Amino acid sequence: MKKNKLKSSLLSGILSLFLFAPSFRASGLKEITKPYLGMYDCVEARLSETEYLSVFEYIRLELKPQEEFVVYCKKKGGKEFRENGKYKYDSTRGVITLMGGVGNMLKREFPLSGGNLTVEVPLGGKNLFLKFEQN
Repeated sequence: MKKNKLKSSLLSGILSLFLFAPSFRASGLKEITKPYLGMYDCVEARLSETEYLSVFEYIRLELKPQEEFVVYCKKKGGKEFRENGKYKYDSTRGVITLMGGVGNMLKREFPLSGGNLTVEVPLGGKNLFLKFEQN
């Protein structure tokens, strides 16, 4: 009788793990195996030598699990602006390719390492520089 109680207690404990842990497993394992996922805050924003971060309340980049990203930015006293796109992360090279525009035709590759993303692109004859750090 004691063996049956022990077996049933053990079985119910294991079953409860499987019933209540799927949501934990789904989110926890993705974060462990894909540490680059999550929210990044812009800590530096310049257009050539002119600093622009002080103009914004925030600039954020979110890398989502389904290879989708969202950029959030809000000027001080203004409305939030959002832009969506797709990305691909290459862990062997330590780069992320961000894709946007109609049919994801605009593709740019940037270094992403240790929770830091550096974006440098030419814009109107000047150089746009953004540095993001993961929360």
